[in-house]
Amino acid sequence: MEKRFCMRGRVVTALLALVINANLWAHDNVEQILQQFDRNTDVAVANQFFNELAKAEFTDETISFGADTPADSLKQQVWYWAAEWLYDQQQYEQAELYALKALQKYHPSNPERADCLNTLGCIYVRLSDFKKAAHYARQSVDMEMKGGDHDRISSSLNTLAGIYMAGYQAKEAEQIILQALDHANKVDNPAAWRNHFNRSTPAMDATSSSTVPNWSTSPQVACVFSSASSKVPR
Repeated sequence: MEKRFCMRGRVVTALLALVINANLWAHDNVEQILQQFDRNTDVAVANQFFNELAKAEFTDETISFGADTPADSLKQQVWYWAAEWLYDQQQYEQAELYALKALQKYHPSNPERADCLNTLGCIYVRLSDFKKAAHYARQSVDMEMKGGDHDRISSSLNTLAGIYMAGYQAKEAEQIILQALDHANKVDNPAAWRNHFNRSTPAMDATSSSTVPNWSTSPQVACVFSSASSKVPR
């Protein structure tokens, strides 16, 4: 019996080691391809970058580009996804650099620009710069408002609310949460809104960062979330 448990333990340990090594390999490979792309804006390198993201199951599907894709379009997409990848890897300063570079490549009216702005908001929360975080998240909300998609508006508002909560601006956060609820009701999608609401907890799941305020111990913050959650449709 002891030998059997010992063998099982070894198997589990071996599997964990394989997973960790695979993640490290994917991280290093993506970084190398990204550096290559920065040196030479090439369609083949861009497609290789997205192939690696797909292999790592970071994207839902493989993104690919044709040979005639303009260089600025390649930079926009690669740099945006590089920022998302680096954010996920907790390399926030590098993520900031790529997100800012990507933002410059979006036309002001491009609706996808809102996603880049939203990402910058999340990055600056991690960097404890709540003023910048709110600045970019607010721009994302403004763009979504113009687009008129109530579900996306609700989501962007909840990101902004999370930033205010992380900065202990509970009153502002509650007002924004209720705005988000209003837009969610317009699409009659309470399940999606509850998901957005849960994700709007301060710092957008950034509670593991030592630089983010410990919102869970604040009675004021708890009161705001209790008040707003009572208005969530069931």
